[in-house]
Amino acid sequence: MASNCNVTTQGQEAVVCDLCQSPVSFFCRRCGVNLCDPCVLLHLRVKSQFGHDVVEYASKDDDECSVFCKTICERKTHELSELSVKIEEVLKYLAQENDQLQSFRHELEAPLDPAQIRKCRKVLEAPSVSSVIDTGFPASEKYNNRLYDMAVTDDQKVWMGGYSRELKLFDLQGHLLRTVPIATIVMYICYQSKVVRYSSAGTVLQEIQYDSQYQSLYQDAWYIAENVNGDIIVTDFQKRKVIAVDILGLSRYTYSGRNNDLDACSVATDSVGHVFVTDYTGDKIHMLDRNGRFLRYITPQGGIKGPRAVCMISDGEMIVGEQNTGLAKRIKLLE
Repeated sequence: MASNCNVTTQGQEAVVCDLCQSPVSFFCRRCGVNLCDPCVLLHLRVKSQFGHDVVEYASKDDDECSVFCKTICERKTHELSELSVKIEEVLKYLAQENDQLQSFRHELEAPLDPAQIRKCRKVLEAPSVSSVIDTGFPASEKYNNRLYDMAVTDDQKVWMGGYSRELKLFDLQGHLLRTVPIATIVMYICYQSKVVRYSSAGTVLQEIQYDSQYQSLYQDAWYIAENVNGDIIVTDFQKRKVIAVDILGLSRYTYSGRNNDLDACSVATDSVGHVFVTDYTGDKIHMLDRNGRFLRYITPQGGIKGPRAVCMISDGEMIVGEQNTGLAKRIKLLE
């Protein structure tokens, strides 16, 4: 795509990109913006009610129809027979698209199978605590916090990490199965808050740090989860909100509570895309749909105090850790 060149006006002044002042390569007809190679993708990410029409800068004043024809066949005129062929190709393509849409329609009209029906179970009005695990982590002298994070394994066990030099593995009945010593108390320091995706070999595949206006997405990224639709959901400690981007790193939504009072800690998702966010000072869990819309609060019978870590055990159950008590509560959500 590279086509950087030092474009000058009649007064011999170099024309530069309106976003970063680098040498210009392209021009957006709809927005009237000069663009360099790297900024084209950034500009296309910005939503516009008129859309975008990015062309090479040298062609910015050409007639749009001639540009289109030139793109197709490098000629500015066509015989009627040639246009007929093009029209036939377009009609064939539209017919194929219509067949595909009709196929989707039949799938949507088909009866739900039992597995799908199970996913539509109702959330309990008063979710219940089915068991409690006392992790036994000591309290920090400065903040009195004990339980920091946890992760559920594929074989339905849960690793716990807190204020100590060890990790603990429990089963869901609360039995301690294993203790693993660590060299020091784990502390996470982030100098540049960003999301980095790695391959299994440790190669950096993607970095997500800025929005379409090249402003920092995160101030103090804390917990992270990936939803079933590919969204990457992060809680920000300083902004006290949830920030979601799609798989390409484009902004999807932010959520800061129904009354802008969310004290966001950890985040988890289930198999149908629901998002669960622990609210530390609010002593509750916020349940959102996959588009970041609030659905309801989750407060189990007996309550939760200072919830921090959260993991899904299954579609109908979660486990929530209380930071200062060191208790992990298994909560049943669905009927």
